[in-house]
Amino acid sequence: VTGITIASAGDVTTLESGSTLQFSVVILPVDATNKEVEWNVTDGVGTATITQGGLLTAGNPGTVTVVATAKDGSGVTDEFLLTITAPVVTVTGISVSSNGGATELESGAELQFSVVILPGDATNNDVTWSVIEETGTASITAQGLLIASNPGNISVVATAQDGSGVTGTFDLAIATPTIEVSSINITSAGDVSVVEEGEMLQLYAAVSPSDAINPTVFWSVTSTTKGVGLGTITEDGMFIALAGGEVDVVAVAQDGSGVFDLYTLTILGPSVIRENESESVILYPNPGKDLFYLNAANLEVELIQVVDANGGLVLELIPEPGNRVIELDLSRQQSGLYFIKAYWGDHFMVKQAIITR
Repeated sequence: VTGITIASAGDVTTLESGSTLQFSVVILPVDATNKEVEWNVTDGVGTATITQGGLLTAGNPGTVTVVATAKDGSGVTDEFLLTITAPVVTVTGISVSSNGGATELESGAELQFSVVILPGDATNNDVTWSVIEETGTASITAQGLLIASNPGNISVVATAQDGSGVTGTFDLAIATPTIEVSSINITSAGDVSVVEEGEMLQLYAAVSPSDAINPTVFWSVTSTTKGVGLGTITEDGMFIALAGGEVDVVAVAQDGSGVFDLYTLTILGPSVIRENESESVILYPNPGKDLFYLNAANLEVELIQVVDANGGLVLELIPEPGNRVIELDLSRQQSGLYFIKAYWGDHFMVKQAIITR
């Protein structure tokens, strides 16, 4: 023998631990008397064993040298360097989770996602992130950072990059962003800030921004430090002046933001003439249940209106001329406080009626 060339099946130069590989030789000259060789492995960083038929079994990862030596005593040899790699462990499961376990995200917000790969010793732990858009929309980076877009439902998907085809999914709801009230501005019909006792005034609350998620306000009335006035206000902002003084009308946002505005009203008490005229006017029985009577004394009452505590007109009547005792049928009304407004000439007066059931 003058020459030996070692070859591996398929010209493989890399082999996984635990796998086998068949080796063979080409002997020169082709008419050598003894073409038999002795197979050996020289362990390097890795290990392997080989049969005298040239079948190698890979051991520990690293490099080994396969040696074929002629048996004819010529001393001719050849070597083949083989790399042994750790076996590829494919992914069998992927669990997707969100930061903080969030399952809902507002439009425009960001949320970090992560994965747990099974088995723990999988060779390739890398995943490819994607989003399945159902009714909502979103995008996600290669690092798993999701940016929510349109409201609706989506699924976040992590796909193994090792070719196993294994995926993990996470369902996420994208919600309309909560826009809180930032300011409230109270105005009144006709920009009025002074009313007379017994009058009604419509107030308005302009809420900003216009797209606040909950633009409703809660109305209330409190006395100011300058005078003990008295008034009430409906849920729709209709103010009813009850007694002279100053009051602050308050509108508070109901979205939990704590934003509010104040509007100061001055309530003028009745004039001396009106007081003298109305002193003898009596409403009875009060409290009552069904029928109330207004004794107008010497007043020529031209119109009577009954208003509930929410500012709603529940009864309106025109008394017959000369009728001094006017019957008011309130049998259809619920229990509570009502305001009886009697008009004559350029004047009017207010009496409070309480209905009990």
